[in-house]
Amino acid sequence: MPSAPIQDHREVMAHPQAAAAGMVQPVPGLGLELMGLPISFDRARPSIRRRPPGLSERNAEIIGGAVATARQAPGAGS
Repeated sequence: MPSAPIQDHREVMAHPQAAAAGMVQPVPGLGLELMGLPISFDRARPSIRRRPPGLSERNAEIIGGAVATARQAPGAGS
């Protein structure tokens, strides 16, 4: 049975292996760091490209896109 110590978020972020693997990444526009994805593509780890949206920040974009898609669907409005 595999076993390892259980670490909290601060311990994981401070661990030298997390930094060496490029797991600790800055979040643009927030001034903080988070753990990145635990995978690599062609030896490159995907970066955190932007901050998450604020509450209701992108509702119009998302809901508007869904309404437009529904209007374009075959048989819509018939």
